[in-house]
Amino acid sequence: MTAEPETVSLIGAGLNGPLLALGLVQRGFRVEIYERRPDMRRERISAGRSINLALSTRGIHALTEAGLWNKMRKIVVPMKGRMMHSAASELTFQPYGRDEAEVINSISRAELNIALMSAAEAAGVKIFFQQRCTGIDLKTGGLKLRATRTGEDQTLKSSVVIGCDGSASALRGEMLKLSRFNFSQQYLDYGYKELTIPAGSDGKHVLESNALHIWPRGNYMLIALPNVDGTFACILFLPFDGRDSFALGRYQVFRGPFSGCDSAPAGLGGQLLRESHRFDGDDQMFAVACGGAGAAAGRCSARDCAILWAGNQLRF
Repeated sequence: MTAEPETVSLIGAGLNGPLLALGLVQRGFRVEIYERRPDMRRERISAGRSINLALSTRGIHALTEAGLWNKMRKIVVPMKGRMMHSAASELTFQPYGRDEAEVINSISRAELNIALMSAAEAAGVKIFFQQRCTGIDLKTGGLKLRATRTGEDQTLKSSVVIGCDGSASALRGEMLKLSRFNFSQQYLDYGYKELTIPAGSDGKHVLESNALHIWPRGNYMLIALPNVDGTFACILFLPFDGRDSFALGRYQVFRGPFSGCDSAPAGLGGQLLRESHRFDGDDQMFAVACGGAGAAAGRCSARDCAILWAGNQLRF
């Protein structure tokens, strides 16, 4: 697994790594990706933060630059606006644009991740799975890897290393040891639980299919994004502590605050289970804004990839 001279080594095969790799290969670089998880195309594993993505202009631009957007069209559901569900079960539709052509697109994170990895490999990118980055020697450039199955350690010499390994980046951890390295980190007071609204008996969506559904309830809310299979991917955002929070354990959340949600999300049984996660996903590569505003805010690394590719004479 020794990298050849001028090979770019990327850490992480989530959404960012394969997308960046595609652009680099198209510009003449050899690229290898090291990913700590097994290959999700061959083993059933979590997609990480598997919230559906609301893909808009900047994310589409990056996928177009990588030559993937036309393929991705098959697995997206256009959303023309937000469908707001009040506590009184009243519906209010808020269009995203001035006409129906201005939409954002719901897409499964797992399906997008699989498509990106497959496209990267087809372009000649090598992806090594179950290889955890444990650090890097910033003086020599030695990349430290550990095989997650065997525990075997190795040090890889690579011309260029780029970290695409998210909020818990091992590369960033090494940089924190440098003097005068500025770093800021804040945790939200909210967590989320991923849920599903199943398709109807006819296999179709039980709610308006071309909308992002939102049940706002003050300091917490439920959102639902459509999938191509007739289901909705739901995210319940709750505070970690206090009233109406994950700290309460079981709570009759769909018999009161979310009345009007005709289909209780699968796996809930009408009650909120004690299960929460931090909302700190894969470097917010395709960010799902809590207001349902869509993907690819200026800070997203999809945009960063497109900016990096912009130069005709890209050099490291």
